[in-house]
Amino acid sequence: MTDPRWTKEEQDVIADLLTGARAMNDPDVARTLAANPALAEECRVLLEMAQKLDTAGEQQRREVSELMALEPNPEDLATTQAFLRQQRSSRRAFWVVGPLLAAAVLVLGIWIGRQAADDGGGGGDPDVILGTDRELSPSGEVERFETFSWSADELDTGLVFEIIVESDADEPQELARTETEAPTWTPSSEELARINAAGQIRWRVVGWEPDGEQAFSKRARASRR
Repeated sequence: MTDPRWTKEEQDVIADLLTGARAMNDPDVARTLAANPALAEECRVLLEMAQKLDTAGEQQRREVSELMALEPNPEDLATTQAFLRQQRSSRRAFWVVGPLLAAAVLVLGIWIGRQAADDGGGGGDPDVILGTDRELSPSGEVERFETFSWSADELDTGLVFEIIVESDADEPQELARTETEAPTWTPSSEELARINAAGQIRWRVVGWEPDGEQAFSKRARASRR
């Protein structure tokens, strides 16, 4: 969207200053600004705002870096996970918890993300783990793909599980998709033929609440020997 106050040349000057392509002391820029005091003031305000945003962004990056360097206490993680499970069972929203818990959840989320990265997790949506670390099968190397299963949780009552299986490739192809209320699923013969022919797969299970809210998501990679 263009600003009708400025000509195309003046808009190019603003864009170049904000992107760092040119500086205020550039001869062409200085000449354009000298001929238009209103434009010079606009550039000054925009550059000042951009500097504030850069400063805030750098501060945020430092804070995230410090959080990433933390080694969470397992007892603190267990306490936070237990609280999240309680919140899920009582159907309360997280935003009412307050700043202290929000910080704890942030650290927990970062820790889980680091663990997923260390495990070489595939693409797709990040895992959402509310109070449980689910074990998925198949995972790793297997002789043949047959049944897909995941560890259950006492809060799973009423959940509908969605399972998506894709080929593990640069351009993945969906091989099977289904929904079930049990923590296990055996694909049809046609689906198993496609899955075993692919050889290498990545798959995920998503737990859905009756009201359509996502309760958790977990994924795994597997391949035939």
